[in-house]
Amino acid sequence: MRRTTAEERPTLEGPLTTMTITPPLLRLLLLLLIAIHPPSTTALDPIIATTNNNNNNDNEPNCPLPRPHLSLHPLRPTWQASYPGSGSRMTWSLLQSLTSLQTGDDFNTHHYGYANVLTVKTHYPVKTAREGWEGIDVDVGFERAIVLLRNPMHAIPSYFNLLFERRHRLPNHSRRGGVEEWVRYRDHLGHGVMEQLELVERFVRYWMERFRGDARGNMLLVSFEELVDDVRGPEVARRMVEFLARGNEGLVDVDPGRVPCVWRAVVKYKDVNQESLEMSGRRDATVANPHSLREGPNERPYRADQLEGMSVMLHRLMEAYSYDEEFVGILRGYVEVVSKTMPAE
Repeated sequence: MRRTTAEERPTLEGPLTTMTITPPLLRLLLLLLIAIHPPSTTALDPIIATTNNNNNNDNEPNCPLPRPHLSLHPLRPTWQASYPGSGSRMTWSLLQSLTSLQTGDDFNTHHYGYANVLTVKTHYPVKTAREGWEGIDVDVGFERAIVLLRNPMHAIPSYFNLLFERRHRLPNHSRRGGVEEWVRYRDHLGHGVMEQLELVERFVRYWMERFRGDARGNMLLVSFEELVDDVRGPEVARRMVEFLARGNEGLVDVDPGRVPCVWRAVVKYKDVNQESLEMSGRRDATVANPHSLREGPNERPYRADQLEGMSVMLHRLMEAYSYDEEFVGILRGYVEVVSKTMPAE
């Protein structure tokens, strides 16, 4: 086969014009292309894949979930911060479905950048972006954040499950580690529960200090437990989109009437799918957690000293930020749950 010569190859030059693509023009063309044909994330994210399937669910016939796209205009930079295992994936799936706008992360995994996404997920200071989190924070100009809190008694096992999946090269949100593996992780002297409690405290202190005083209005605290609650969940979702709409007038537009059904389709997707299965005479016996696709044992026992350390850490944070009634109220609920938990024998 004869090779095409350089002279025969097609170019952007024509008989009437010569096009020179400059970097700004290339970026604009890329944004337009992604806005029209955004890359699909359903193959990568089982939560999004499942919620997209709910578009055809008889229980939510009037609640289609849109395909998210990048904003054609820069948005006010907003962190979506959480300790790993606190529902960050579910939260950004919910925000995307409510606003139709794409979210990003501090690793810039999908190369969306930071200016045209609704929020940027981060686990800082527990984890840092490979490009340097502090530089991103300053250069982009992040001045506000949604901070997602979860009871460490449940967040730490969720993080363990994520690490288990990565170690065994399993898809995200597919499998829980066994009880014996949990116990080995729990008691590990280098990265076990006691070390994770230190990281939880470090995470909370960083964000509470950053938005202390007059800056407090630029931080929205979200309790994972309230976000997934049947009664309070839709209201929490509404507060999140209202917070994001401030400073993004005309760019973040959400129909309040759709919030409850979108919340249900994303957050309660296992319940919705289960109802559909029951109506068709089938049952899904593999679901151990209504907010997770993971299969496997849900038992996560703690030793007495670990529960005590958890309680002491939570009380220490409550004392440090006693002036913040919302924060103290969330942690008080966590302390109550920990205090009622029986230690492993």
